[in-house]
Amino acid sequence: GLGGSWRTTLDIVRVLAAADSSLAHVFGFHHLMLATVRLFGAPAQWESWFERTARHQWFWGNALNPLDERTISRTRGAWREFSGQKSFCSGALDSQMLIASAHDAETRAFLIAAVPTQRSGISIADDWDNIGQR
Repeated sequence: GLGGSWRTTLDIVRVLAAADSSLAHVFGFHHLMLATVRLFGAPAQWESWFERTARHQWFWGNALNPLDERTISRTRGAWREFSGQKSFCSGALDSQMLIASAHDAETRAFLIAAVPTQRSGISIADDWDNIGQR
């Protein structure tokens, strides 16, 4: 964004965690999802996502759990369709964007996509219970 470092981001996570571990959790995951966009996206992709994130003040959540293989992907014309469920989706409920993962239905290749949370067909269950988080 404005040239902040990972050290600064993690220092902020620690300050937030001292007051509210749940807030620190989703703030940290937001930045982890942006790092995922940069790690897996081509420069033209992540630069566009970063610019729009800053302009629209988007919050990123995840549906990325690679150990949860209940989501598969199939090719539908020029698009990929993800279908299934994910668990442990930190920040998804309040996000504008999601990093989602699936396995290709035929090859089982691991796939990652950035998708708007409000896209038709996406539903997020409000079933996260963080009581007891330290």
